[in-house]
Amino acid sequence: MSCVSIAATSYRPLKLWSEGDIGIFGGLALYPENGRNFSTHLGEDVVVIGGLQARYRNTFVQLIPINAESADGLISFGFTFSAP
Repeated sequence: MSCVSIAATSYRPLKLWSEGDIGIFGGLALYPENGRNFSTHLGEDVVVIGGLQARYRNTFVQLIPINAESADGLISFGFTFSAP
């Protein structure tokens, strides 16, 4: 089963290097119809998330430990950009 979610997070780098960094993040995610299956849900389908993030240039990967009925963790990835 797949699930599309929307998340808003805040990131704190702990170790920096010339083209990337690694650190921790936390935030909230909306998992429509599935959020209540997570032990960290705030109500209905909004879930508290957090974990480790590594970034290289404009690419990032996040490792998120979770306690849900169907999974023990989540890997998220994406691209960042600067707004004008």
